[in-house]
Amino acid sequence: MAKKAAGLLKCETLAETPGKPADPNAKDCVTKVQIKFAGGLEPAKGCFEKVESKDPNDCPTVDNTVAAETAVDACVAAPGASTTLAPFRRENP
Repeated sequence: MAKKAAGLLKCETLAETPGKPADPNAKDCVTKVQIKFAGGLEPAKGCFEKVESKDPNDCPTVDNTVAAETAVDACVAAPGASTTLAPFRRENP
């Protein structure tokens, strides 16, 4: 989950970089992160499915890729919603 969050944050950072496209999904950045996490057209290649398919595994639950992905997406989106900072005003002591 941390790798997905880091990947999405990298896409957002690139979109905020002067001279780079403003779209976080430029060059399919977000799409590539999502595919790596969930496996794309082959869910068995997703990070959760790989671990869950091992025998034995110590996963307390299975088939929760969507819930985990939703949690990561919400976590990454939350800081982005509040990145506009008020102008800094220095007070003289």
